[in-house]
Amino acid sequence: MTKYRRKTPAPNLAAYLETAFAQILAAWHRQLLEFGGEPGHVHLLVSIHPALDISVLH
Repeated sequence: MTKYRRKTPAPNLAAYLETAFAQILAAWHRQLLEFGGEPGHVHLLVSIHPALDISVLH
């Protein structure tokens, strides 16, 4: 278990992050399909073109 792991993000922060990620992806012409997570981390399911190298999304 990771030492000093805090239970974040808080529910209001998670809602903000979902909106922020969706806006950023929309600017790149990508779509946020699902957003979720647990205390300590979030999960993103993003729609991208199969030929696109994920590492170039910076």
